[in-house]
Amino acid sequence: MTDETYLLDKFIDEDHPAFPIFLPYFQEVIALSFLLTWSGYDLKIIIAQQEKLLEDLFNNPKKIEAKPYLVQTQDEKIRIVKDILPVYLSYIFVTGLWAIFESTITQSSEFLRKIQKQNLKLQRIRGDGFLGQAKIYFRDILHFPIYGDPNLYKIFQDFYFLRNAIVHGNGFLENLKTPKKSENRIREIEGVEIQNNRIIFTELYLNLISSIVYAFMVSLVSRITEKYPKNESLES
Repeated sequence: MTDETYLLDKFIDEDHPAFPIFLPYFQEVIALSFLLTWSGYDLKIIIAQQEKLLEDLFNNPKKIEAKPYLVQTQDEKIRIVKDILPVYLSYIFVTGLWAIFESTITQSSEFLRKIQKQNLKLQRIRGDGFLGQAKIYFRDILHFPIYGDPNLYKIFQDFYFLRNAIVHGNGFLENLKTPKKSENRIREIEGVEIQNNRIIFTELYLNLISSIVYAFMVSLVSRITEKYPKNESLES
């Protein structure tokens, strides 16, 4: 995605009441995308900084005595930086992106609820997780299609599954309720790998899911503002 595609004013009139509501979420996608650019799976700068920090720490006996858990070989410390840091950067990215995605749907539901003068809120709906709740609420209460493309639901189900695997299992298969079933599901998701029994996000998946989420946000907010022009009342 280029910088130009992030500009919300290309899709929504700045005077529309939805603009200030959704602008922060689009800005957060931009901020989060910097993590991809920053890491870019080319962590030379970060690794160089961390190697220097770890070398100084390793060569300072007083610091090691104060923190016994830091007593490791220098090679092991460098391995941690090189092998584990990229994993956690990707985990931060996925969980952060999900938060933006979920918040966009929640705010969209509130925006529509107020315009339609509905009393029932999204959070009161019973469904199969957040995606199930949102699907029922938009379909049966708001009568507004949440997805412009029906194929997106499966993609976001996988996204939600991966996010939960990180949040609740730290990405390790053995921490999930059904490790073997989860492994089979993960192996079917493009750009996601399993290494040493742990979920690994490739650059392909991170770029793919961020592009899909952003396109979804643009589609959803654009369709809302097209159906409800800026002269519509937002009073609840």
